[in-house]
Amino acid sequence: MIEKKSRFFQNFEEAASHIIDVLKSLIHAEAIFIATNDGVTNKILKAFNKSDVLVQEGLCLPYEQSYCSLVTRGSIVIPHTAEHPMTKDLDITQTIGDHTFIGVPINYKSGQLYGTLCVLENSMTVFSEEDVRMLSSMAMFLSYIIELERLIDLQVDRNQSLHQDKKKAEFQVQKLRDKVQVADQMTQHKSEFLAMMTHEIRNSINGTIGMSELLETTDLTEEQRQYMDLLQSSNNSLLVLANNILDLSKIEAGKTVLEEDPFDMVSTVEDLIYTIVPKTLDKQVEIILDVAPDIPTYLLGDADKVRQILLNFLSNAVKFTHHGEILVSLCLVNASDEEQVYVKLTVQDSGVGISEDKVSQLFQNYYQAHETDHVHHYGGTGLGLAIAQNLVNLMGGSIEVQSKVGEGTKIDVILGFKEYIGYENLPFSSSVLQGMKVLIIDDNVTSRNSLGRLLKSWGIGLAEAGSAEEALQQLQSGLSYDLILMDISIEESSDIRTYLGGDVPIALLAPIGTTLDAEQKKRFEFLTFKPVRRLQLYNALIAYQTRKLVSK
Repeated sequence: MIEKKSRFFQNFEEAASHIIDVLKSLIHAEAIFIATNDGVTNKILKAFNKSDVLVQEGLCLPYEQSYCSLVTRGSIVIPHTAEHPMTKDLDITQTIGDHTFIGVPINYKSGQLYGTLCVLENSMTVFSEEDVRMLSSMAMFLSYIIELERLIDLQVDRNQSLHQDKKKAEFQVQKLRDKVQVADQMTQHKSEFLAMMTHEIRNSINGTIGMSELLETTDLTEEQRQYMDLLQSSNNSLLVLANNILDLSKIEAGKTVLEEDPFDMVSTVEDLIYTIVPKTLDKQVEIILDVAPDIPTYLLGDADKVRQILLNFLSNAVKFTHHGEILVSLCLVNASDEEQVYVKLTVQDSGVGISEDKVSQLFQNYYQAHETDHVHHYGGTGLGLAIAQNLVNLMGGSIEVQSKVGEGTKIDVILGFKEYIGYENLPFSSSVLQGMKVLIIDDNVTSRNSLGRLLKSWGIGLAEAGSAEEALQQLQSGLSYDLILMDISIEESSDIRTYLGGDVPIALLAPIGTTLDAEQKKRFEFLTFKPVRRLQLYNALIAYQTRKLVSK
């Protein structure tokens, strides 16, 4: 069986041998050879000798003593080497005698010289131009071969380098995995230890609080009562710290689980705000709630986590705001995910604010952005915001903070929920309120605007006034109103009934905890607490209009 030869060359030497085999049958020559050139020597790589051995494979000639050194940029033809000024004195000419020499360069793609394709023939022979062109074509073919071989060598080296890099990377990855595993175990142990210790400490603190409360019910001197107040304040601070550490340890240990139950987002926020409002009453700070009318009544999510996130941000706003207002707003955010309802919850205060360089550190564990001064004692654990951020991340949400020293802080939190369709949304639309006209009197612009947007969404026509004087101008303009919604600050500043006249009934907006005496109850149609709870105000307006229509 005849062995089938490969159709491809394995390397440059095979290609060189093939070229010489082809040329010796096509061109009359005493010797055909291919030499490499490294700038120092010319090595005969492949050679053919017709009769006498003129060149020998493997022979290395000094570069300056070889014909190949003459071949640099292009082909060269020397009819008589014994007569040509560049070759007559060379040792090789003295050795092999007078010949015709043709040399064609073999180049890399970059132009760098690799070697030469050479022919030696009796000096009586004259080579045609076609012979030279054929040799050039063969040299070009060899140039392609050496370039291909160079690229293959480069690729092999690159692959070997990549293989080594891969092994090193895999080794480093394994080391990092081992370190991560050790770190995870340490974090797990630390979190479990913290949880256990915090739980025990909290039990002791609760016992101390209980006993302190019992002690306060006994007869105490004024000095003893001051001591008890300090003791209770310290107990409460320790309890907050213990609870925060316990929450943080649960988050770090990965034991915090998200619930997915139906809940009323607006009512959740309203309930929380009403627990915070009493802390602002002695600071002349008003908390305002602004809820967009398109917020769904029921969402699927973890109401406790939402409450905890808002509590941390709102508590900070109350702590660092000494005058002005705190605005809590809820609105929907447009998103491409049709299965999710994205709610933006914003807490914006007019407090002390923080510098830009501290914003990036705001969510670090135990970080305190404000130092206690001689006027204000801020206190705190430095864990609340870190816990809030971890919870937001756990829920797949985002946080954005904007703040300026002396002007306040604004925190936007975006959270995604599924809309719960098991119950219908509260309608907040009634023909009873359609066409009703209300005059709002409130000296707080933000509160006034928020309340105005809410009433407009229910189909109520309205006008706004920031003072009793502005309200009088509205009433004297000729427009008639069904009701005046008035902030208690306006009522306290003047005898509003006498000032405005008694034609339009008045409903009072007042802070939570406000009570009306018998005389006030006669003067006002109803009382609505601030921050305004939309369902409470809606029901109060429906009841008022219904009574008014029935009385007619």
